[in-house]
Amino acid sequence: MPTKTKGRKATSKRKTNPQYNYVFRIPNTLEGKSFLNLARHYLHRSSYTLNIQPTDPKDGRRGKNGNITGGLKNAATLTVYVRSKNGESHPMGIKNLRTLRVQNQQQAELIEVLFDEVARIDRENALLRQENDKERSSFLTAVSRRINAITTR
Repeated sequence: MPTKTKGRKATSKRKTNPQYNYVFRIPNTLEGKSFLNLARHYLHRSSYTLNIQPTDPKDGRRGKNGNITGGLKNAATLTVYVRSKNGESHPMGIKNLRTLRVQNQQQAELIEVLFDEVARIDRENALLRQENDKERSSFLTAVSRRINAITTR
């Protein structure tokens, strides 16, 4: 919703320039190109795009501005940048990383408690099995005595 400002144009959204983050450099070979295709395939496209720049010319020649002439086909390596579409250079942010670390620690502690509980239940189950085996053997003993008493009459 636009806000009233004195002497300035009212804006509802702030637009920022996209930020590029250097990710890696790959060789301009068949393997490198197939890797790029896989990276593009699995990239979260609604949030990020890939920007590929040619680097290190194969023949060692550069254009007037120091750029590689001929584009990607004449480059020995390709530098890959990831651009965030929402304009943030670090979409996760330091605070989010700290929060994730705390959540990770809490989950690890919870898993430890759950493993302890599973071990306790296994011990109780073993004790109940032993008691059940004793009761079953005493019951079978009583039944066999009863049958013997009836058959010996």
